[in-house]
Amino acid sequence: MATVLRLAGTAIRCAALHYSPGAMTRPAWASSASDDAIASWVASVITSLGDDRMACARVALSALVVVSPLSSPDGGDVVLQSTALADKRDAVARWISDPTAENQWLARHLLDPTRQLHAWSDFAILTDAWILETADFALHAVWSGSATWYLAPPSPRICAELAAISASRAFATSGESRHGTGALVIGMAAQLGVAAPLFSHDP
Repeated sequence: MATVLRLAGTAIRCAALHYSPGAMTRPAWASSASDDAIASWVASVITSLGDDRMACARVALSALVVVSPLSSPDGGDVVLQSTALADKRDAVARWISDPTAENQWLARHLLDPTRQLHAWSDFAILTDAWILETADFALHAVWSGSATWYLAPPSPRICAELAAISASRAFATSGESRHGTGALVIGMAAQLGVAAPLFSHDP
């Protein structure tokens, strides 16, 4: 019975997140033309960097580093406190520097398995909400598929794509940049030491 309940809980959680465990394709909310362009570039960068979990985590972290300055100052009703954002970013960076099982677990430990509200369905106009999604997808990229847990995210590659797409939504809603997707990928490319493409439109 306990096994059945655990499986049922995982199914409910995956439904709330709008993706299937280990999914190799993006969910419907991340399927616009701009999303496709970002994902295509991310996939090519991952391949060039080694096509493994490390490459996926590096790409996801680059998106998080670039988008983090858009987060709101602490105080009031903020979605993500700066210390929590820094903790998530540091956990991904720590695993990249030292890819041990312990650091993988520490990254997973920063995820909130009880969180029900998500930017794509609940507060899509809030920049901080998309930054939180970016951070969590970066954490997922570190551990997805390595262990069985209450959360069951897509594959590391899809997590990296969704981190970049979430970051692009943060740029689009921030009002801080006139460049949107272009600013994001230029920043990511600089972080990763790869060539940045030209995007003709933003999401």
